[in-house]
Amino acid sequence: MTAQETHPGLLAINLQAKFVATRTQARTLRTKAAGMRREAKNVALSVDAAKLRREAKPLTEEAKGLEILAAHQKAEVVTHTTAATELLNKRMPPEFAAWGIMKTRAYTKVLGVLVAQQKRIHPNLPLATQAIGLLLSHQTWSESMLPKLAAIKHVPRSLP
Repeated sequence: MTAQETHPGLLAINLQAKFVATRTQARTLRTKAAGMRREAKNVALSVDAAKLRREAKPLTEEAKGLEILAAHQKAEVVTHTTAATELLNKRMPPEFAAWGIMKTRAYTKVLGVLVAQQKRIHPNLPLATQAIGLLLSHQTWSESMLPKLAAIKHVPRSLP
């Protein structure tokens, strides 16, 4: 069993992707329903307008259901992000002793971003999950990526 198989950070990353997909689908359905209602206003016959409104209603209801699902997914992302932050902040990786100063600084900067996001009332979940992904894949960091990561601000808008 590896650390990444059951790591809550991977669950947070996957749930964040599902959350974004669900929210996008809900917005698409809501936009389509609004377009149908707008079209119904411009239709000459009231029968056609009623038909368009009837077709738009299930789309709106489905969008509401997807928004509720997205809210639950977002809450799960927050839960798993909190658990991942606690695990990652508890101890440095075992191979830490062999790292140079640049990799150590880069790792601690990314970890600092994750901890800062976790302390916020409304954390930036895409940024937090990106930081978790970077921390879990630290073995694959290239030499050209280290200076970029070591130079990030305490609360950046995005990570390299």
